[in-house]
Amino acid sequence: MGPRIRTWLLITIVGGGLSVACGVHHAGSDPPAGRLGGPCRYDTFAGTAVITRVERTAASTAQAEAAGGPGYAGYAVYFRFEAAGELPVDAAPLAGEHFWQLRNSWYPGQCYLDKYDLRPDRRFPAAARLLRQGACTPVLFELAGLDAADYFESRAAGVTGTIRIVYDVGGLNTLVIEDQFCRYTHAVYKGTNPVAAGTLADYEKTTTTGTITPAVIAHLIRVFRENEFWRLPAELGDLAPGERYYAHRITITLGGHRKTVTFKSNPRLTTPPAFRAVEEGLRQVIRDQFGY
Repeated sequence: MGPRIRTWLLITIVGGGLSVACGVHHAGSDPPAGRLGGPCRYDTFAGTAVITRVERTAASTAQAEAAGGPGYAGYAVYFRFEAAGELPVDAAPLAGEHFWQLRNSWYPGQCYLDKYDLRPDRRFPAAARLLRQGACTPVLFELAGLDAADYFESRAAGVTGTIRIVYDVGGLNTLVIEDQFCRYTHAVYKGTNPVAAGTLADYEKTTTTGTITPAVIAHLIRVFRENEFWRLPAELGDLAPGERYYAHRITITLGGHRKTVTFKSNPRLTTPPAFRAVEEGLRQVIRDQFGY
């Protein structure tokens, strides 16, 4: 009896370890608990994974505030598997809708969706593995082209925190960056002489929205900190009363702190070095994204 008990305990420990490595998630359910089992054998079937749904859920949103989580709200991703050839009659577990997450069970965020073009109807070469022997997870999927261990979003969140940047030049050229969505919005009013504009209604407005990388946001954060943006006065530019100026305004919200600095630009004034460095960082984003 004694040796038999020791053998059973050894198999439990090894099986538990194996079950963690081969977990799979199905649509409409929480990730399954680890399963016990010894050595397992699978049959593999080639095919295509078709993304069916990408949506916010209570669980995917809650991971933003979870202790030890990635620090961003994610998306639940669902797919169906289309086999390249005929499947055996007992392959029913491959049918229907399945649930995809990162390898550590985090939900991918908006930046991940953008990076891998993860959206409904997108097709990925895939392999389905159907359990034939042992007590491991019954079905496994591998989607080619999706790196399930790419945790770049969490690293970016750790560097930047939650940030919102608004760069406004005279109310005519505005750049907004928000890292929780890895998105930028850029609006430009076009006119022959915007400085002398009597009203913005006289000019054409163009608004563009796109994606910006976490690396760019992290670089901007370093520029802000290196130039001590938080210590700059709210207004820069020593002008005489009634003297005309062109307002360059930067507002940064980072980690719950908000700071606005306005430089009153005038031909006879020199832009303060710290403000110029921050402004140049934002202008570089505009040049990279729009070519001017």
